[in-house]
Amino acid sequence: MRFIMVSTLDSSKHVLIAEGLLLLHHLLRVLESGSGFAKEKVCVVLHSLSFTKENARAIEARGGISSLLEICEARTPNSQAIAAGVLRNLASFANTRNNLIEEDAISVLLTLSVLAQDYSITCLSNLVRDDDNLKLLIARKGAIDCLRSFWDSAIRSFEVAVEIVNVLSCCVLGVRIQSAKAICRLGCNAKARKELGNTCVPPLIATLEGK
Repeated sequence: MRFIMVSTLDSSKHVLIAEGLLLLHHLLRVLESGSGFAKEKVCVVLHSLSFTKENARAIEARGGISSLLEICEARTPNSQAIAAGVLRNLASFANTRNNLIEEDAISVLLTLSVLAQDYSITCLSNLVRDDDNLKLLIARKGAIDCLRSFWDSAIRSFEVAVEIVNVLSCCVLGVRIQSAKAICRLGCNAKARKELGNTCVPPLIATLEGK
């Protein structure tokens, strides 16, 4: 499929976006019933197409969210990362967030491999934006463990660390308790303590204080 090669070139992505609705029907059929290799390649294209609201809605309407979550649950770490990248894009639009939550995307995202955690954590941050109840749900389902495994891995970024803080920052007591646990665990690791510095610890402390 030639459009898969085109999708990897930044200079050609505007072409895919312009013709996205014409391609989506075929792509989502492959995503649902194609081979594992074909599904992975389709996710690469969908990652380029899913930056627009119209395409995100089309992916949702054609069952793309369920297919992407199935890939996250059953495929290789590389496939998980690519599928999580598409889900991250979809979660940036308010109209598709509810569907992601209804499909129990939260439980799936919290169990992905380290390779996919950059996308999965950002996706979680988008999903729970301005919803303290969902932040509490994520904290109870293992967001702290997700934080710990991410910082224990070799793949990390301050941007994602900030997203973790955003996930946990709210006025609900239960989440503030989870934030306190995060501070405690990070404080036990000298390297993490040095790397995080002023980026994440002060916001977590502010959350603990209910500010």
